[in-house]
Amino acid sequence: MLKYEERLHFDKHYKKLKECHLIRVCWILLSSTVWYTMIYIFLKFAISYLSDAYAWNDAQSWFTFERLKFVKIDLIYFIIGLLMIYYGSIRLLNISIQNHSVKNENDEIPKRLLKDEYYAVVRHPMYGTFVILYMGTLLSLRSLDGLMIALLMTAGTYMNAIIEEKRVLQPVFREEYQQYKKDVKAILLKKTQIFTLIIIMFFCIVGFLV
Repeated sequence: MLKYEERLHFDKHYKKLKECHLIRVCWILLSSTVWYTMIYIFLKFAISYLSDAYAWNDAQSWFTFERLKFVKIDLIYFIIGLLMIYYGSIRLLNISIQNHSVKNENDEIPKRLLKDEYYAVVRHPMYGTFVILYMGTLLSLRSLDGLMIALLMTAGTYMNAIIEEKRVLQPVFREEYQQYKKDVKAILLKKTQIFTLIIIMFFCIVGFLV
């Protein structure tokens, strides 16, 4: 079981979350909104000490908060980021529930290879969800530093997934995993998700050029 599941006492809440979709969604929307807003403000302050390279930086100031300048387009960035956080958080919880169904009590290796639901689309849907979560958070900052960090973290996540396949999954599941790789080509994200992220990044990059 992943460490974040231990911190959230996932074992304790697993049955309730699995059975009640309404509780699951309400919990995600509330907690995601609070945490995203807190992290957004913290990162805005942190990034402001690194550089002044911001998209749409010539836009008229909407309001200021301490050393931070907000323009009206910041609201669009914030909402897009929040929607990505909602989407990613719901996916993360659903994947965690799926992972929990094959959890091994003794170690981190699942009792069987998951190949259905989320795992029928991409081989590492949880890592892909992490990409969606930190891309949504970092791109919402309207900062060149945030964009660069998001790209580096995405590259690192892809590398981590490939290494995990080679060192953990292939030695454990052998021929079954080799066939699974042939059946499911996508590693972290499906094409529509990649296309959406590219569009959002393009919107950010345009902001540095105008």
